[in-house]
Amino acid sequence: MSKTEVYLLNNNRFTLSTISQEMRMSHWVDTPVITNNQTQEIILDLSNTSWHLLKWKETAFGTVMTLAKYPNLKNVQKIDCNFKKMVAHIGTLKFPIMKLTEVLERYE
Repeated sequence: MSKTEVYLLNNNRFTLSTISQEMRMSHWVDTPVITNNQTQEIILDLSNTSWHLLKWKETAFGTVMTLAKYPNLKNVQKIDCNFKKMVAHIGTLKFPIMKLTEVLERYE
């Protein structure tokens, strides 16, 4: 069983959805999916990963997400996504948002 929460960002131009998935008995992971509402294009999909969305904050041009790697949640990464430029940052590392899943593999 899974549960989905939906949040609208940047004047309803983007949707941040979190999909809650039970990893083990009573251990839930909320994975983020971001969709461009104008084109219906999914620009970020971590639903097939074990990166848990701890918190997020809307910014002028996107969102800042704090993700933690399940199971121990000690591997925490802060990702700044700029939807206007379609780039993301983890620290000083800059890359296209569409490559976030690939970039996060380095942090596993």
